[in-house]
Amino acid sequence: AENYKALEQACEQHLQDRTEDSELVAESHGALEEALQQQLQCWRSEHELAAERHKKLEEVVEQQVSDRTEDRKLSAENYKALEQACEQQVKDRTENSELAVESHGAMEEAMQQQLQGWRSE
Repeated sequence: AENYKALEQACEQHLQDRTEDSELVAESHGALEEALQQQLQCWRSEHELAAERHKKLEEVVEQQVSDRTEDRKLSAENYKALEQACEQQVKDRTENSELAVESHGAMEEAMQQQLQGWRSE
């Protein structure tokens, strides 16, 4: 009877220990689950922030590419306008030179006639 009572107490103690162990495991599991949920939420927030930064950076890069393309177009237009202005100046100077040569020729001819007129007198 004493052995039976000692065995019964040992079984009850074992059952109580297992119950306490199970409760501790459940508490520990709950705390671990909560910590993992918080970590997951933190990672999601970081991922969302990183995605927003990436999108903003992408928009900035696209704007820079657009600006550079527009700058190149404007530079090409400016170069073309400058080239046309230079061509016009060359043309104008050529025309001016041709007029000067014609004028010089007409003046020389007039002087020759004047000189001839003086010689004749």
